[in-house]
Amino acid sequence: MTVAEVISEKKYGSLARSVNEMIARLVSVPWYSNAGRENPYAEQKIKEFATCFGTRKLDVKWISKEKLGDTAKQLTFEGCELWNVLKDIPDQLKVKIDVQGKGKILEDLVYKMPEAIFHRTFDQAYAIFGDRETVQFLIGHAMYIGLLYCLYELAEEENPVSFLLDILEAGNIPLGPDGNIFYLV
Repeated sequence: MTVAEVISEKKYGSLARSVNEMIARLVSVPWYSNAGRENPYAEQKIKEFATCFGTRKLDVKWISKEKLGDTAKQLTFEGCELWNVLKDIPDQLKVKIDVQGKGKILEDLVYKMPEAIFHRTFDQAYAIFGDRETVQFLIGHAMYIGLLYCLYELAEEENPVSFLLDILEAGNIPLGPDGNIFYLV
């Protein structure tokens, strides 16, 4: 399956083309290539991302790639202003997509998008981190960001997840929030 064929353009028209372009962007990410290297660009993108959701105070903390697994296990999202907004967004976007009559393309996307990015994320995560639990976490993390990114596209909403993709394309990892701290690797 080529990226251009992930979602059938014959079946869904121009909307499929834009979703396929999103999937192509996800497939071309140099996953984790700069993990552990601080990058002011990534910090700025996290702040822009948080601003989209009205988060007023969010500190950014860099962790080494060696600490990624332990930090990921400790993320609770409790007391996190940003997570309190983010947690409901997939369901809200799904409602908009269904109202727009795009439920079938969403079903295809949910089925096919993970397959399109799985091997690339697995290969990179395994090569860089090696630890099974960390690799599993990173694959789920990549698929969640990828799906959320595509949901925004299908709902025809302004896409704040593009800021997270910018970070991933820079080779860093927007690990996630804990309280009012957002961890970057």
